[in-house]
Amino acid sequence: MFAAIIVCVFLTSGSLAACPGQKMLDNPSDPSEFGPWPVSSRVVKSITSRNITMEIYYPAVVGSEKSAPFYHYSPSKHLPLVEQKKIPACVGPPPVKPTCCEPTQYMDHMWVGLPFDTTHGPYPVIIFIHGTSAFREYFSHIVEHWCSRGFFVVSADYPGITLYDEIMRLEGHKVPPTDQAGDTEKIIYELTSMKHPDLQFLKGFINITNLGITGHSAGGGASGSLSKKYAQVVVPMAGGGTDSRFGTYSSLIIGGEEDSIVGGDQTAGYNRSPKPKRHLGIAHAGHETYCDLCWMSPKQGGMCGIGRSCGVTGSVIMEPLADQGCRFARTDPKAKDMDEPEVVWPLVRFATAGVFEETLLCDDRMTQQLKDLSQHFNKTVLGVWKEDL
Repeated sequence: MFAAIIVCVFLTSGSLAACPGQKMLDNPSDPSEFGPWPVSSRVVKSITSRNITMEIYYPAVVGSEKSAPFYHYSPSKHLPLVEQKKIPACVGPPPVKPTCCEPTQYMDHMWVGLPFDTTHGPYPVIIFIHGTSAFREYFSHIVEHWCSRGFFVVSADYPGITLYDEIMRLEGHKVPPTDQAGDTEKIIYELTSMKHPDLQFLKGFINITNLGITGHSAGGGASGSLSKKYAQVVVPMAGGGTDSRFGTYSSLIIGGEEDSIVGGDQTAGYNRSPKPKRHLGIAHAGHETYCDLCWMSPKQGGMCGIGRSCGVTGSVIMEPLADQGCRFARTDPKAKDMDEPEVVWPLVRFATAGVFEETLLCDDRMTQQLKDLSQHFNKTVLGVWKEDL
């Protein structure tokens, strides 16, 4: 079992697992369940020589969420300013048909402005890398889950490949070169050196050597390429497999079986990845099903539907990518057969949290849970589950 590679210790509760030197709260044994921590975040700007903006999601003080406002984010804020101005905020109840306005949609387990929990840690770190035409927040429903179970998650807007950059490129403007792997290496350096003044609050409370790297689509491909050098756990989503290196790491290869953007559930990526490895193929899921894009404003046609209603540049062009896997997609003939994101999230949470916790929290309960994953989910959501350890 891969968990045996790293020495584990068990603290006073008997079920509370932690790596040497970690002090953690007790997580539920079911990795699809939210953990004990409320979640909050901070935005840090001008990181690295590329002036990257990143959002730091963290476990907050338990109980501090009472009376705090729930977290939400606005995809339109990632558009060029002239396009942002085309989209007003919705007034009143969310629209039930295509409408030119953006509703406010809240996370269930994330709040604004909560204090960082410094009585526990040091927390393992997960770096999430977004895909083409995306932005740092669009996996928030998965990220908040990881953080609630004791992880520190960093998600950046990667220059040259963000929604903003893609719109600027369509309009004929020059955009920065894309280098997601290189930018992630720069982020790792910043989290290691702690030279940036806005990162000082993390000192002593994160362990960047206890690292997981994951990403979606192009970000999944970048996470796989980074497996050559970094991380103890690598989880490419809709982005192929991983690469061999001297030393062992654990990987989980994820793909939707109906993903027409990258061609299915990433079996080929799994086959070429070194052991120990696992493969999750999600039934009735496409490219975006398990991110937030299919959850956003479905009755308005999602983010692209709002853009169409408001005359935002690129909305129709980006629709085949942004909506693939969503039941409301206009361009996908299999759209009506796709699962809702709320149906898929428990499976993705189970598998991802399980592999991260097995190694980065030294929780050997997860090894058995992952072995038994197919007993927890039926074929309406689970397509393939394989382990080669």
